[in-house]
Amino acid sequence: MALDLIAAVPSYQDAAKRLRRARIVLSRTLPDRAQTSLRGHITLGLEPFAGEDKAARVSLAGTLIHEHYHLRQPLLAKTASFWLGAVTRRPLMRRYEAPAYAAQQEFLRALARHAPTLQSTADAEIAQVQAAFVFHYGPDA
Repeated sequence: MALDLIAAVPSYQDAAKRLRRARIVLSRTLPDRAQTSLRGHITLGLEPFAGEDKAARVSLAGTLIHEHYHLRQPLLAKTASFWLGAVTRRPLMRRYEAPAYAAQQEFLRALARHAPTLQSTADAEIAQVQAAFVFHYGPDA
C-alpha cells in the first residue's frame, strides 16, 4: 500500500500518520490526478493508480505527499497564487503548486535512496512530475 511505502521512508513517518487520519476518497470522474479541498479532504482521480503495481504504488505515494503538502499550506495561499498570477500574467496556480511538486520530488528521491529496488520507478515518476509541472505552469525562470 502507498501509505506503508511513505511510512517506510525515513523522516516521512509523520506524514504517513497524518495521511492515515485524512479523509481520502476516490473519484472515478476527477479529471485531475488529485485535489485537496479547503476542508482538508483529499480526492484522488484514477491517474495515480495507472500502470503496473510497483509503478502505481510509487505514483500514488508521491501524489499523496504532494496533496499532504497542500494540507499544510495556509488557506489563503491558493487565493494569493491566483491573484499574483493574474497580476504578473504568469500561470495562476504556479506559486501555490511549485512547493507541492518540489515536496513530491523530494519524497521520490528519498524513496529511491531508501529502497534502491524502486530507484528506476521513482526516477521515472520524478520525470513525469517534472514534465507535468512544466506542461501546466511553464519552465522555471
